[in-house]
Amino acid sequence: MQNTVKMITKLVVLVSLCFMFLAHPAASAAETVVADRASVNIRSGPGTGYKLLGQINRGTSVTVIGRSGDWYRVRLADGRIGWLAGWLVKPQSGPSGGAAAGSPGSVPASLVVTGDVVNLRDGPGSGYPKAGQVVKGALLTPVRKSGEWYQVRLASGKLCWIAGWLVKPGANPPDGAASRSGSAAVSVVVTGDVVNLRSGPGSDYPRIGQVSRGTQLPVAGQSGEWYQVRLADGKLCWIAGWLVKPNAPAAAVSDAAKPADEPVGPLPEEPAPPEAPEGLTEPEARGQIPVISREPFPVSRSGNNGALVEINWENTAGGTEFIISFCRPVFTKIQRMVDPSLLLVDISELPSGILPELQAVDGSGLVSSVRAGWLQENPPVARVVFTLKQAAEDLYWEADASPDRQALRLRLKPNIHYAVAGKAIVLDPGHGGRDTGALGAAGLEEKEFNLVVAHLAAEQLRGRGATVWLTRETDEYVDLYDRTAKANALEASVFVSIHANASERSTQQQGTSTYWYAPPADPVLGLQRTEREYLAQCLQAGLVGNLGRKDLGLYTANFVVLRTAAMPAALIEAAFVSNREEEVLLSQEWFRRATAKGIVEGLEAFFSRS
Repeated sequence: MQNTVKMITKLVVLVSLCFMFLAHPAASAAETVVADRASVNIRSGPGTGYKLLGQINRGTSVTVIGRSGDWYRVRLADGRIGWLAGWLVKPQSGPSGGAAAGSPGSVPASLVVTGDVVNLRDGPGSGYPKAGQVVKGALLTPVRKSGEWYQVRLASGKLCWIAGWLVKPGANPPDGAASRSGSAAVSVVVTGDVVNLRSGPGSDYPRIGQVSRGTQLPVAGQSGEWYQVRLADGKLCWIAGWLVKPNAPAAAVSDAAKPADEPVGPLPEEPAPPEAPEGLTEPEARGQIPVISREPFPVSRSGNNGALVEINWENTAGGTEFIISFCRPVFTKIQRMVDPSLLLVDISELPSGILPELQAVDGSGLVSSVRAGWLQENPPVARVVFTLKQAAEDLYWEADASPDRQALRLRLKPNIHYAVAGKAIVLDPGHGGRDTGALGAAGLEEKEFNLVVAHLAAEQLRGRGATVWLTRETDEYVDLYDRTAKANALEASVFVSIHANASERSTQQQGTSTYWYAPPADPVLGLQRTEREYLAQCLQAGLVGNLGRKDLGLYTANFVVLRTAAMPAALIEAAFVSNREEEVLLSQEWFRRATAKGIVEGLEAFFSRS
């Protein structure tokens, strides 16, 4: 009996030890990391919404005892346990810390990019900030390897990282090839109407000339997203990579993919982007975003009869309403074309097949006809074209996608005068990517709320005739200084940063607030003091009126995005994700639409007086 008890005890101890080992693999490895910033916050949990416990300075090493996503659970020198952000530290070099990320591995003499457009990163992982882009065929010089990522050296000497599954080993580079390392093409063709040439790889370098759409330029090198090109007189200069395309023949669209008996010629080309908007990628500059549902609506599928696309409409008082239904869930984006006067709806995710032919829109005072056709084959994109009876600028539209993304409701109305019409507006969805922002008790991430609201507000503003850019279109990390650098390069009229609040002191804190910053002593911001405060007042009034939460008023704060924006700027805090009641509201569709509406109304009020 005693032997049996001893055996059972030993088994329990052994199982417990195994469980401890499996549950805490990081602890067994005795991994250490080193702070890679001047100061790194230590928090009570894995997220910026958790309580601040203290800070460590650059070079301080701590022992890792666990992980959650991009966050490390660490033991400090005084024995305390806390969490720190993984992107603010680096692995400890030397025998105690193991091999550092990015330690040299076996690398080929050169790499050739196999993906069409591939991001370059600041570190060996997709969670690191984007450092530039290269396209298929680019020749890269690898330095070392970390996991599945290669560190490569560009022509400028800059080091960055690329995913190993998007490149293949190349031959030994010939003499002189190093000067073209990272070059995306032998030559490029200008896609912008009028594009600036710069003395260096950035919009802050002096302008030394201009080129027009269709100009072909030989490429001499690349730095990040900028190409070094050679002019006809032999002079070298730089051009923004998002305003050109590699000089390669486009694949022809097969006849099978074209609509049968197309009655009115080819589909209109993509509208040109605004003049040289250096600082945003081409899709951002053109305002191309998926339509996000603002108001779910029922759509009957009984009349579709298996068609890829079906278009129905109804003339209403003062306008025309279209229902476009699809055979499967799709993504759409809407844009105007001024000459000729058209409204365009691009549709991705459709299978190949026949699309609706030209249909006259009887009884509409706004649209004469509607038709559909294939814009491109790979990836497949269809386009619905509305031929307008009046100038595109005189049309106001609203779009709602059904919850299943199989229908789009498009309301067209004569455009009344909106104060935001013609204004250049930059919306900044706070946080993103590895930076989740504040975290609610139920798991809501602030970054997700911010992005959805920004898209909803952008769609409403574009429908009113404003030109709108977002500092991030997707769930990606964007540096704070890069956000306002883009807005400054675009010479935007206003900059609005969208956030949800959090309190580390009390979960009872709730309400809406807006921040602005313009110290009188600042030679630049001081001149905007009246405008900045008025922008904050207008936004706060619009938000409080639509959300119905406690009015916490205006605050001034030396936030990076407020301090570095060259135009009137404000930062809104819609509600507290740290408050359980408001976290529920922040996750609901109606509250997000109301937040977007509050931003739009606030901007209307601001520009009405301005």
